[in-house]
Amino acid sequence: MVLAPCAGAADWSVTPTVQTRASYSDNARLLIASRAQGEWISEVSSGLTITGRGPHLHVDLTYALQKAFYQRQPESTAHSLTAHASMAPLPDWFSIDARSSISRVNVSAFGPQLTDPLLANDNATVVHVNSIEPTLQHRFRGLGSVELGLAHQTVSSAPTGGASTGLHSRSDLTNLHASNDSNLQDWGWDVHLLRQRTSDGDLAQVRQSSASVALRYQLSARLALNASGGYENNDYASTASSAQGRSWSTGLLWVPSPRTSLSASIGRRFFGTTYALDASHRTRASAWHLAYSENITSTHAQYLALTPFNTNVLLQQLWATRIPDALQRQQAIDTFLFLSQLLGPGVGNVNYFSHRYFLQKQWSGSVAASGARTTAVLSVASTADTAQTSSSVDSALLPSGEQTLLDRSSQRSVDAIWTWQESPHTSISAGAGWAQTRSLSSGQLDTNATLRIALARQLQRSVRGAIDVRHVQHTSTSGANYRENAVSASLALQL
Repeated sequence: MVLAPCAGAADWSVTPTVQTRASYSDNARLLIASRAQGEWISEVSSGLTITGRGPHLHVDLTYALQKAFYQRQPESTAHSLTAHASMAPLPDWFSIDARSSISRVNVSAFGPQLTDPLLANDNATVVHVNSIEPTLQHRFRGLGSVELGLAHQTVSSAPTGGASTGLHSRSDLTNLHASNDSNLQDWGWDVHLLRQRTSDGDLAQVRQSSASVALRYQLSARLALNASGGYENNDYASTASSAQGRSWSTGLLWVPSPRTSLSASIGRRFFGTTYALDASHRTRASAWHLAYSENITSTHAQYLALTPFNTNVLLQQLWATRIPDALQRQQAIDTFLFLSQLLGPGVGNVNYFSHRYFLQKQWSGSVAASGARTTAVLSVASTADTAQTSSSVDSALLPSGEQTLLDRSSQRSVDAIWTWQESPHTSISAGAGWAQTRSLSSGQLDTNATLRIALARQLQRSVRGAIDVRHVQHTSTSGANYRENAVSASLALQL
């Protein structure tokens, strides 16, 4: 009992929600013009948002149960969940991090793309993602810190389209990290050991491991140099080259001011020369971010990866000085995100389904600007994927004919959102998006463009109404072109 941490009351917020929505789409199944049919769709959903903040506990959960009624199709029931909890029962010694999500996503970057969760098409399905990670850690004052993490992660989905099976992958990961106390000296070091086992359906288990040592030297308070070296081993059946070998990198970290930072490096891994970049800059009225990365990845890893930089982070930086209070700042961000969600999912790069491993090279950039009554966010991305394993492993997951599309592919996208606070109770939002997916192995090219406008009004303190319209256009060299126009009205109540 003497060693137990002091107890502290957590600050809990529980907000039930109810929403009704009616919409009309002139092409609800996203079919070619000769087969397009209009359809009325109505939705009723009830949800719950839970937030908990305590000395050693953080909880964020948003859940919704949605019931949809169609004019020409059977009714459907769907679940939506985003949950994250972190607990430190023994601060400085032991912590647990858990995440879970249920969401409807695109199966392939080619073909019809998801613009509204209510629309039914064979290129979308529900994905369940779960992760739990207990961690042992301790900081030795004057020496450094040691951290040992264990993680169990799963990704699963039902089959869709012409597939006979869905995703059913799980991984167990062991991660050991040690570093010195960088606050006490100019030299710093890090040791990182990683071992992961991934089981993917009926396929052979894949083992991945890596070991690296990194050194850094603080030239000044604003500039640091770093270098690393190590070895990695992946036992998947690579078609490109041996998936193992020595690795190294060297680079710098430059922080000229609290508003600006730049991290850049060059190195080499078993698949060739690698580059990395992460830069951010903030002014009084704007926040900027630019990143580039190269890595071996998979569908399993993509759905489990934490988003390193998203709209929430960008707006946190933008409004840090304008809205000093953290709670009020998050409320303002939530309002903006609500307006952007009315516009539906963007047409950005897609985490398509595959059992294969890929070499992914990705650029991403975003900027947020804010005025007295307006806020705008622009995001651009470019991704190039080269398969490292054979397409035969996808024979049961993807329809025949789509497997070789992913041998070499690229995606480019631009998304923009603008909101105008017309009055204290009325907001107008507009969004535009463009995305292009190209198969460099087969030559197929798909292009998606969307235009969306939404009007939201706070009718009462806990009642919000909204009307939104959208136009979608999809073209493909495969001939499956379509257009869709839709309008919807919704009413949301916070109890």
